[in-house]
Amino acid sequence: MQSCVNAQGATVAAANFISTQKPGNRALNATVIDLCATGTVVSTLLHIDEASMTKAETLHARLSLALVKQCVDVAKRVDSGQKALSQALDDLVYNVCFPLLLPSTATSSLADDALGLLLHALGSIPSKDDMSWWESLRVNVVAAFDGAASSTSHPHTIADPTWLGYVVEFLFEQHLVSPSFVQRMLELCTAIISTPDTSFSSLRQAIFGSVVPHLIQHEAALASTLSSHVLTAWQPETLQDSLLMLCELFPHSPHRLHTAPSFHAILRLGLQHAEAVVRKMALHLLRAALATDDATVAHVSWGTFVHAFEIVHFHHEQHLLEQVWASIAALIRHTTIVLHHPHHSIHSTTDDKEAPSLFTAPLPFEWFQGIVHRCWHHDNPVVRRMTLVEFMAEAINTWHPSTAATVVLHPDVIPFVLTSLLPSLNDPFLFKHEKYRVRATTVAFCTRFLQVRRHLLSFYPNKVGLLC
Repeated sequence: MQSCVNAQGATVAAANFISTQKPGNRALNATVIDLCATGTVVSTLLHIDEASMTKAETLHARLSLALVKQCVDVAKRVDSGQKALSQALDDLVYNVCFPLLLPSTATSSLADDALGLLLHALGSIPSKDDMSWWESLRVNVVAAFDGAASSTSHPHTIADPTWLGYVVEFLFEQHLVSPSFVQRMLELCTAIISTPDTSFSSLRQAIFGSVVPHLIQHEAALASTLSSHVLTAWQPETLQDSLLMLCELFPHSPHRLHTAPSFHAILRLGLQHAEAVVRKMALHLLRAALATDDATVAHVSWGTFVHAFEIVHFHHEQHLLEQVWASIAALIRHTTIVLHHPHHSIHSTTDDKEAPSLFTAPLPFEWFQGIVHRCWHHDNPVVRRMTLVEFMAEAINTWHPSTAATVVLHPDVIPFVLTSLLPSLNDPFLFKHEKYRVRATTVAFCTRFLQVRRHLLSFYPNKVGLLC
């Protein structure tokens, strides 16, 4: 504690002296150079790494960091040989800034000040030609990334590693990266896709906000490398990170990326995710994929789906849902039934091998079902009732036994009705007032569903267990 008091006294004395001098004053310049040469500049900051600080000590620490930043500016301007500055900057980076940013005890406000001083110190390094010094920095940055990634099992052992992204940005922008460093950054990006979210969640901002964009700027071909890795290594546990990566990579990736089956699987799963931010990323990528193809090539049902999906998932106003329901009804008619051609087997549109892109074929039912599923779990019970009744009424008119020779239900409709629609009817609010005809519509719908059952058995023998 005595060292802390002495350091505080030195800082206050230096601050008082500097504040009373005019810029360019020789006495000020000499004092600053002397502070750098003797190590006093750094010594005023060494007390900051104590385990706990009072509010007053934290404010003093911030003052100290700001003062040292001013001293660096003065020394950089007047130290012709820059020997004193070089040593001071080295001490600042490794003995002050890194120790402040790495421990979990660093407060967010102090971490911001320490990061600002670190970037300022790196930008003030007299020479960019000392490759050994920069290689040492790169090694320390990689080690800090590795430490952050391995700290997930001990969440209190490391501070927020977002600051590492800013250091990576500096290295790329100043052209101070090496092939081995680029490779390690690439490995970090691939690891976040191959590893469950919780393992790299603390690194998400640094990787997606800084590392990935600068890797692409550094070498455009890396976008293709990362895209291929995402499409082959993604898993449901890393869905959010996969979507984040694709959002960053899509504008720079190969033109036919959106035709890959795994790309479609990621988007479809993302659109059905419980988190709104994940659904928004998936919808953004779907829009981008549709815009990539010629507008005349994509089937019109996809545009209808995108518009309806946005209204249903991200707007809660009942009148907006009522306005878009006509489009949803059209999708019910087009996705729940499949045309039957004699002497040809019934298949899902997603199995159509002749389509050059998924989006040239009509919207598959497995994509559409997320819209009505969301409607039936809406916070507003009036919306739930309206959409359930309207869906069943549309199905009654569409699934007509007289058309069984030419159309049959899409195979995914069967489990959807049994596991999503029927459980949604288990809501007392729906049956409070018969004027909405919920009971009558439900009876008519179930009757119609059982009527078409016999036709489904001949087309989908593997669904017998569900239909009996």
